[in-house]
Amino acid sequence: MGSRHSGRPEKSNSHLTPRERFGYQLRVLRKSKGCRTQAEAATRLGCSQTTISHAERGLTVPSERVVIGWDHNLDAGGLLLALYEDILADDREKRGRTIEERVASSVDASDYPLDGDASEWVSDVTIPDGTVMAPMHPFIKIWRVRNSGSVPWVGRYLRRQGSTGAVGQIHSPRSTPVPDTAPGETVDLRVECRAHVLAGSSIAYFKFADADGRLFFPDRYGAGVILEIRVEDPNPDLEGP
Repeated sequence: MGSRHSGRPEKSNSHLTPRERFGYQLRVLRKSKGCRTQAEAATRLGCSQTTISHAERGLTVPSERVVIGWDHNLDAGGLLLALYEDILADDREKRGRTIEERVASSVDASDYPLDGDASEWVSDVTIPDGTVMAPMHPFIKIWRVRNSGSVPWVGRYLRRQGSTGAVGQIHSPRSTPVPDTAPGETVDLRVECRAHVLAGSSIAYFKFADADGRLFFPDRYGAGVILEIRVEDPNPDLEGP
C-alpha cells in the first residue's frame, strides 16, 4: 500500500511533525505581534535568538516553563502549550514503539514480507483527503484495497503508524482487525476515528501488521494507506498550517 497504483502516494512534504507544527505556529504568532525578526522576538520573550531559531525550525523545544511564558507573551490562548503537549505525546509514543520493536525482535521476523504477498489501493470510500470537519468530530474512514498477490490475508490488522492522537493529531485505535481476504478479492478497511482539537490539517498513516505488531510490508508501500483531514479554524484571525 504505497503508490497511486499500489496504495496511494506519500505526502511527506505536506506532513508536519509535532515539533515542526510548534515551530510554524510560533513563527506565525510572533509575526502577528509585530516581531518581524527572531531577534525582536527574543527581546520580547526574554530568551536567546538561538532558542527561537531552533524552536521555529523544529530542532529543539524549550522547557514547559518557557513555553508557558511564550504562550502568555504572544497571547496564544494556550495554543503553544497544546502543541507542546503534542510533542510530549509524540515522544512518549516513540519510546513505546521502541519497546514494541524490542519485543517483536525476540520473535522471528524473517518471514516478512511473505513470498507472493502484495496489495493494491483501490479507492477512498469515505472521507476524501482534505475533508473539513469540526474539532473532535467522530467519523469512520474506509479505504478499499485489493489482495493483488497469491497469499490469503488471515489474522491481519491495520496498524496506526506514529502517535494514535493528540490535540493536533487525528485520534484512532492503535490496531484494527482486517477482514480475511483471499487473493484477487477486495476488502474495505474501516477505522473509527475522531478529528483533532486544533485547527489545521492532520495526516495519519496505517499499514498491515500481525497480532504482534510486526509489519507485513516493512520496506514496501511507503506510508501505507493515508488519512488526511482539516479541522475548521474556530478563530480566523489565527493562521493555521
